[in-house]
Amino acid sequence: MLDDLRERFQLDDINHEDRSYSTLGGLMMDQLNKVPRVGDYFIEWGYRFEVVDMDGHRVDKVWLIPMSDQKIEFEEKA
Repeated sequence: MLDDLRERFQLDDINHEDRSYSTLGGLMMDQLNKVPRVGDYFIEWGYRFEVVDMDGHRVDKVWLIPMSDQKIEFEEKA
């Protein structure tokens, strides 16, 4: 869930309380304005969020790439 992501990576600027989602997939959809596909990404909060695996229409894995180019993998737990 997004709370885990915010806590682990100290991303206090991610605010979803006033949104209709609470998952990383929901954040990706909101930022991309579409159902994400592998390879889709956006840059925000000092990171590049890139979809690297899907399970049907569900976002399964996202790389968080700090602008310093070091890749960090975050897998959302169902």
